[in-house]
Amino acid sequence: LEVAPEVWNNVGVLRFATGDFEGARDALREAEGVLKKKRADGFDSIEQETRIKSALVTVRYNLGRTFEALGSPGEAQKYYKEVNDGDGKKRDGTWAYPGYPHYVDALLRRSHMALIRGDLTLAKSQADKAVKNTALDTGTDAVLQYARILCKQGRLSEAKKEVEKLRDQLRHHEDDERAGKAGGKKGDSLSGSRGGGGE
Repeated sequence: LEVAPEVWNNVGVLRFATGDFEGARDALREAEGVLKKKRADGFDSIEQETRIKSALVTVRYNLGRTFEALGSPGEAQKYYKEVNDGDGKKRDGTWAYPGYPHYVDALLRRSHMALIRGDLTLAKSQADKAVKNTALDTGTDAVLQYARILCKQGRLSEAKKEVEKLRDQLRHHEDDERAGKAGGKKGDSLSGSRGGGGE
């Protein structure tokens, strides 16, 4: 009897939440193994392919977080990179798994880890990608990470401007929400991606 990868993932998440990081790693690796096997066996439908690839992204992100908690930043980075960049091409030249370059949480984790190592160039690059690919309602963390990097670079006035821009956008967003609830036209100016600012 094969245990579903979603079950293994949930076991891993539960173990992570209780501080059992080795147990989380083991469960998540089981999930990853089942998903890789299913991927290698081929897909019966587009829906199955989408579900398996999506589950693999989730499991790999969770493995990255788990390896961070275990104090293995190299392994964590590997998994975050696979989430964003994919895991290589098959012999016929097609992607085995193309990756999700706009998966913001993985970009932010990569940026955070680079910042801890003191690699401000990589930290800024990853934060820029996260900021540019994030809608306002989910992008606060990306903007704040970008501002942290600017502070570390001694660019305090630029960091302040980024945070002030975010504050103003959040205020406008709240005004649009209130107008929508009051029967007015809700603005759509904040629904797109946010730019990352200049050097």
